[in-house]
Amino acid sequence: SRRGFWPTVMVILPFVLVFVPLMMYNVARFGSPLNFGNKYQLTVFDARVARFPLASLPEIVFYYLFQPAQINAVFPFVNNTLQPLSLYTPLEPSEGGFFTFVAPFALIIFLLPRLFSSHHNEECYAALNDALYDAKTMKHVLQSIVWVIVVSSAIVIGVDSLLGGFSQRYISDFGLLLIIASVIAVFLCLPTHVCEDYSRITYDIRSLLCVLLIGTFILEFFETFAVGRYGSVIGNAPWHYFPIQSWFLFL
Repeated sequence: SRRGFWPTVMVILPFVLVFVPLMMYNVARFGSPLNFGNKYQLTVFDARVARFPLASLPEIVFYYLFQPAQINAVFPFVNNTLQPLSLYTPLEPSEGGFFTFVAPFALIIFLLPRLFSSHHNEECYAALNDALYDAKTMKHVLQSIVWVIVVSSAIVIGVDSLLGGFSQRYISDFGLLLIIASVIAVFLCLPTHVCEDYSRITYDIRSLLCVLLIGTFILEFFETFAVGRYGSVIGNAPWHYFPIQSWFLFL
């Protein structure tokens, strides 16, 4: 709109002011505006010429998203997972996938198609921002955001898998996007002070989210003590590891 033209320009301008000089610098160093030097690093393979097989892509995507956690009855209870691949691709330690370990509460994303298709959520859309949009427009805006998130996440997962293989820390590349989508889903399941239509299903969803969120905190706490992970406590601060381990010797 005409009214939103200059605010839009002001949002884009900082990116132009930062990235244009950076891209000129890249041309001077590497001969390409999009080469930021990421291929010139000391790593386990020559990133300038490395090509990894497409056949490994489904396996790596599964490990990124749905790899089950390795749980046992001995402290620290959470251990590194196994990641067998049909063909060679670089691998780094992992304790589980995004939906199964890192952020189980984000599974609410899979309810978004139902939430968007439900007519009883019209009050939710209007209540989220009734000063700017009517319910129909707000619903369209949220659906557009979710589709952008889903497509962007898929692209990032594919690029990470094909260029870098598997590393649990790469989950942060796309994890934040999926968290934003899960927040949208949570807003569509809010209690009565936002949505007048308050059902048993909404209550059950919120209860399940609380359980998954608490479970996530517990898993992540013990994951910091996992042996073999990057930055493990036993390697960097054993004086913290063994006293906490002693709390669970009775098991």
